[in-house]
Amino acid sequence: MSIDEHSDTPESNSVDLSPARTFDDLDGLGNIKERLQTVITSLAEDASIKTHSILIHGPHGNGKTRLANAIAGELAHEGFTVNQFNDCEDAVGEEEDFVTEVVDDAIEASPSVLIFDHISEHYMSEFLMELRAELDRVQTANEQVLVVATAVPTMFGGSVPFDFGLNIELSGPDEERTMALVESYVDEFASQCEVSVTVDLTNEELLEAATGLSATELRLATKSAFQKAATTETTVTTEAFASTLLAVKENRPTSMMDSGPRMTGGEDFIAEETDVSFDDIGGLDEVKAEMRAAMEFPSQYPDVFETCNLGTPGMLLYGVPGNGKTMLAKALASEYDRTFVAVNGPELKNKYVGQTEENIREVFEVARRHAPSILFFDEFDGLAVNRHEASASHEVDFVNTILAELDGFRDTNDVFVVAASNRPQALDPAILREGRLGRHIHVPLPNNDTVRAIVEVHTDKFPLSEEVTPEWIAAEFPKDVPAATITGVCDHALRWHSMRRATEEGEPLEVNKADVRAAIEEYPMPEKEDDAAGSGVSFY
Repeated sequence: MSIDEHSDTPESNSVDLSPARTFDDLDGLGNIKERLQTVITSLAEDASIKTHSILIHGPHGNGKTRLANAIAGELAHEGFTVNQFNDCEDAVGEEEDFVTEVVDDAIEASPSVLIFDHISEHYMSEFLMELRAELDRVQTANEQVLVVATAVPTMFGGSVPFDFGLNIELSGPDEERTMALVESYVDEFASQCEVSVTVDLTNEELLEAATGLSATELRLATKSAFQKAATTETTVTTEAFASTLLAVKENRPTSMMDSGPRMTGGEDFIAEETDVSFDDIGGLDEVKAEMRAAMEFPSQYPDVFETCNLGTPGMLLYGVPGNGKTMLAKALASEYDRTFVAVNGPELKNKYVGQTEENIREVFEVARRHAPSILFFDEFDGLAVNRHEASASHEVDFVNTILAELDGFRDTNDVFVVAASNRPQALDPAILREGRLGRHIHVPLPNNDTVRAIVEVHTDKFPLSEEVTPEWIAAEFPKDVPAATITGVCDHALRWHSMRRATEEGEPLEVNKADVRAAIEEYPMPEKEDDAAGSGVSFY
């Protein structure tokens, strides 16, 4: 346990740090600081808000402790007492007494910030169990306490716990933050060493060498470059600095590198720009209107969303297969000029322990890197099963990981999540709540008007004979045929009947009534499936 820095004896478990570090001392992290500032402002300005909890998680060396201290520093300026615990190992086996004691201290010092830095992997489950009960006690005590915890992903057994009010993932620095950190570290050591510096921070080779290093590794490389220059009485040049960065990267411990089986496909496979528009999708006007509303309302009514704590919702598209859910998601991305990041839910599953959870986090990270983006999960019910009906414990971990990632997007418009399912009843109810996938949009089987609209859009450039019109083609279809079957029949009529007749008999290439009727007769019609909405089934 930590001891009071201002005392020779550990009379109290608490350490009143009153840290000077604030958000202004952190390079980059703009979106994260904005999210955290909302919590800080709420606690500082509204005494009726009693408890809140934040988990900062990510790989070693990327600034979790610095960020936790900055949160504490911001609130210290607002009169909050800061109690920090850097090592909880001594409390293993005595979790209940330990957590109760430190929360007692925090309540007595209210308003206060309670920091648990680097929770032990052997301590996590017991810690969360006791902390959950203690936060309820803080609320009852009518005192203000903010709990901040930091941990690395391996401490969660493959999934980030959703016991915390806010989950912040602090992954490796992106390009912007990398260069901000490099600039800050260069300025720091330049002020400490009497050496000449001619580093060009816009140099592409320097950027390439720095990319992929953690914040700690960047600082280590900068310090090493300046120490070498001071020892040899030389200049810190761009080339010398880049060489040092590369040396740190090449000699980093294996444990800090990516390891284990990776997700197949890769980023190039799942991230794309799409040119599909809503105009390319026949009918479904009500569905399109609902999707537009889900995208636009947060920006049209930002004050209401903030005041009522609505968050930025994702959406679930549900209905029988083949009705255009994927096309609708692509059109949404195109309509709002967003990158389309798509993945098939079951394809994320991996036989190696913890790898499925890592794949899930990787997909969300790809969406963040390509923001603003639409993150689309197809066959979502194959991944996000109801935890109460899960056949194995690892399936619960999958859902917990998804919940944690969805909560990370609650207060941002950068990534909008769309999931598709033909079995919405199989999904975990927590995923369907407001602030996660809170908007549920039924994509129905086409009615007569929609069939006509689908045919009209799809055959717009087809060589149709004068006797064949979209209205006539639509009327030939039986009832309750999915959109994919309708477009498939049209293609079949042109490709396998009209073209063959034109080739073999020398007739002009055009689709006639016989071609359409033959295609309908030959094309495999799907078996009738119960529609979640049409059958009166409620799943939320």
